[in-house]
Amino acid sequence: MQKFETRWPAEDFGPREHPTPAKAGELVNLEQAILGLAPRDETQKWFQSQALQLASGLAAVQWLLMNQELGDGLPTPILIVLTTWSTAIFISFGLFVKPNPTVITALSISALAVAGAMFLILELNSPFAGLMQVSPAPAHALLAVLSE
Repeated sequence: MQKFETRWPAEDFGPREHPTPAKAGELVNLEQAILGLAPRDETQKWFQSQALQLASGLAAVQWLLMNQELGDGLPTPILIVLTTWSTAIFISFGLFVKPNPTVITALSISALAVAGAMFLILELNSPFAGLMQVSPAPAHALLAVLSE
């Protein structure tokens, strides 16, 4: 439950537990336990390999999420360069054109589209915060099932 609360701090997941230190090797221990199993036939060997693949997939997802939480998002120099390039492109589009309502409207709509794309890139870079975020509903459903 503590991990859910760190992902969605504004959500209520029931009574708070005392924080416990994170176990660094939980998934490593799980993989070692799976490797310690002695399959008796081909079916059990297949299930063991599937369990190992799922455990390594979970480890990869956990690593990505931890790096994302620690990361600062999109680096500021890249954002500055992207904004400068977009500005230069739109200035060059209208450089030798006589200003009229059609040109101004077309350039404005195009600039808004590029700005919207940059906004989406920045928003999707942080899936647990911002205007568009991952729903905590599956976490609530999981806790409801586990508490029964």
